[in-house]
Amino acid sequence: MTTSTSPAPGDAGSTATPSPRDLWVAWRAERDAGLAEHHGWLTLTALHQLTDVPTSYDQLPGRWWADRHGIHVEVTVADGLRAGDTSAGRAVEDEPFEGVHSVDVSTAGSTIAAIVPGDVAVEAGIRSGRPILRVRDPRAPMATGFTGVPTFDYDPSWVLEAPVRWYAQPEPAVVGAAQPGFSHEVTVTGEVDLVRDGQSVTLRLVGDAPGSASLLFTDTSEETPAWRSLTVDTAGETEGTVVLDLNRAYDMPCAFSDFGTCPQPVEGNDVPFAVNAGECRVR
Repeated sequence: MTTSTSPAPGDAGSTATPSPRDLWVAWRAERDAGLAEHHGWLTLTALHQLTDVPTSYDQLPGRWWADRHGIHVEVTVADGLRAGDTSAGRAVEDEPFEGVHSVDVSTAGSTIAAIVPGDVAVEAGIRSGRPILRVRDPRAPMATGFTGVPTFDYDPSWVLEAPVRWYAQPEPAVVGAAQPGFSHEVTVTGEVDLVRDGQSVTLRLVGDAPGSASLLFTDTSEETPAWRSLTVDTAGETEGTVVLDLNRAYDMPCAFSDFGTCPQPVEGNDVPFAVNAGECRVR
């Protein structure tokens, strides 16, 4: 059974230590608020792969192209495009401009390169070595109708202490992506044993940030999307275990639109039973 996550406010005067469920409710509120950001993941309405030929695209003014120097657009003042480069710390300008605007996303990965009429943001980025544009429209149906991600209710039995084995040398791997023909390079840092009701599966962890790893996995539940992710706190690694709180398994951006480029799980990260915890399918 699923619930919509609209947590009720707690007792503001209480000084009691929050329960695990209280912490989950607070995390859910933060998670939903993050998704509801003005030009956030719920607002994606298009994805375009750029070439070196200046090209016009639906929903966007001007002509766009990419080369070894960056991603570019040429517009007139009448097009109403306001230039920016958020990853480089350049705020979006207040007034439309005329000419060529360029951004370099070779190291940043992506940036909000412009705002076009209708308060639509244009994200310029590199995915699988390919220059892309994504359109972020706050009027997208997924954004305007959002009341929270549907979830399974909190279940303490899905908080599992799991044996973990960290690799002496992290292993590079290539995984698929939500977009056909795209791929991602990931670093496999170890493996963890997920045990539930006598069933066990070994899953691989990825990541390169200290203190945490990501577990991307599939499961057999009909109520969940194709795959989900779980952020794993690795603080307990010296004891040979980590805590997998599957109540916090979350949907990837590609669960909310057809324009995500999210990485797929590492090969073999298929849980052979239903993980009825965490976020559910949204569409």
